[in-house]
Amino acid sequence: MIRYLSILLLLARVSLAQDTAAVPEKLQSLKTSYEAAVQRATAPLTKTYIQELQKLKTEYTKAGNLQAAVAADALLKSASDPAATLPVVAAGDAALSKMSVAQFKSWLSTVVITEQSGFKNRFVYDGEVLTSEKDGGKPRPHTNVSVEVGKIFVPFTSTNATITIDDSRSQAVVSYSTGEKLEARIEPKLPPKS
Repeated sequence: MIRYLSILLLLARVSLAQDTAAVPEKLQSLKTSYEAAVQRATAPLTKTYIQELQKLKTEYTKAGNLQAAVAADALLKSASDPAATLPVVAAGDAALSKMSVAQFKSWLSTVVITEQSGFKNRFVYDGEVLTSEKDGGKPRPHTNVSVEVGKIFVPFTSTNATITIDDSRSQAVVSYSTGEKLEARIEPKLPPKS
């Protein structure tokens, strides 16, 4: 009987994994929060792993062991870019609900979110750090930012903001803990001036 229940649970899990549209929003939110927490918790381990792989690659290269150096390089690439093993999601393709946290972060690092009123904060994510900038002021990095698919939690000194991305990925709402809600526009990052 227990084996039968285990098989049913496994089949249900596989079925849910195949069709995330069937997953209730609260379950999807919990899953994305969990994935973000796991990513934050494993970041130091991953960093150490990458450093050790780089050392081994250099050691194997110097020793002339090309096969081992290529293997170390392959592991290094997969550890450095875990999103590389995920299906590519182009900007105009899959809905937010179909993205993984890694895919969402990858997309988020290509855009600028600008409030249309209020302080007109600009929010920029570089893949690791989210910064805000008040209407032409000095960029301010934020620590303890939480990123999940479609939502970004930004702690400020005296308030907090939650940025909720529209499924179109062209608009957002910035909700402050003070109760203020501001419309925001999402645009591609411009290349740096040379």
